[in-house]
Order: sequence, then C-alpha cells, then structure tokens
Amino acid sequence: MRENRGNVAVALPYRQGSTATKPKQNRRPHFQVIGLTTGEKVLYLLSVVVCVALALAVLSQYAEVTELNASINQTETEIRKAKEVNLQLDTEKKKLENTERIRDFAEKNGLYLDTVKSIPSIQP
Repeated sequence: MRENRGNVAVALPYRQGSTATKPKQNRRPHFQVIGLTTGEKVLYLLSVVVCVALALAVLSQYAEVTELNASINQTETEIRKAKEVNLQLDTEKKKLENTERIRDFAEKNGLYLDTVKSIPSIQP
C-alpha cells in the first residue's frame, strides 16, 4: 500500500474506523519530566544548609584571625614604643650616674670633699 507523503493528488481508499473518527489518545513524550520527591528536596535543602554553615564557619575564622592580627600589630607597636622609652631612660640614667656630674652637683650644694673616694660601680 502506498504511503501518503503529503501528496493530495493520490487518492486513498476510505477505511472505516479511521483515525479521523477515533478520539486521539494522549501520547506520552519520549522523556518523562519527573518532579523531585520530598526526600530529594529535603536532601538538597540539607546540603545547602551544610554548605552555608561551612561558609559561615570559614568566614568567622577568617574574621577572628584578622582581629588577632590587628591586636598583634597594636601590641608590637606598643612594645616598640616601650623599648624606645626604655632606651631614653637608660641613657638618662647613665648621664645621672656619671661621677663627675655627682661631684659637681655636691659641690654646688655645699658639700665639699677633702679626700677623694671612689664610688664603687655597680656596672660589671
């Protein structure tokens, strides 16, 4: 039997019960669109929650490390300033410990030494 390939010039025999009189049946598509089940939705939701929780944990650790670094820098600055002050005080102490200065100060304030005694040094 010939197939009708869009040629209307070819006459087809009339068949009783042809497809024109039958109601069309709903055909399933070749691929079926399947929705997500409740379990899959819960699983995906939990995986998103876990990912967000991990991201928050990493970011909070990063923020804590940054805060500690700022604190360390501030402490190092304070230590550096304290060392400078200690150095200044040490030089001032050495100036004040000078025996010549002490003798001049004593003579200016009325203390006269007849005999010269050496002052023992504490420094090694």
